[in-house]
Amino acid sequence: MKLFTTINKLDPGLVLVAFVLLFLARMEAVPRLIYFIYAIPLAIYFFPVKIFTAHWKEIDKINIRVTYFISFFLSSLILALSGISFYYSSGSVLEYINMFASMINILMAYYYFLRKFPVYLVALHFSISVVSSAAIFL
Repeated sequence: MKLFTTINKLDPGLVLVAFVLLFLARMEAVPRLIYFIYAIPLAIYFFPVKIFTAHWKEIDKINIRVTYFISFFLSSLILALSGISFYYSSGSVLEYINMFASMINILMAYYYFLRKFPVYLVALHFSISVVSSAAIFL
């Protein structure tokens, strides 16, 4: 089974584009709506779309399938929360939820790195942590 396909190589890049848009929107070079329009479909791509694709369903072990599910769900949650809390800019509760999800994201990245999961997941979680830290602390 080929775990490191072309689409897997593009996923961390798509998230880093979200970081660049978030940074530009924070510096008011682009409107907030552009980041919101980019982050929400990207979040929808990570959770429902990636879950129903067949590339990770071929894995036999249930614990690896569960980690993929949690990984995609967490990525989707962080992107959606960063988009919503940045666009509406009044959600301190959303920022705290995003911070808690970011901590879980960092722990999962370390878990993937130590357990020798595909590099794609480590890169994805690293890029998600860059976006979440920018959404929280910028």
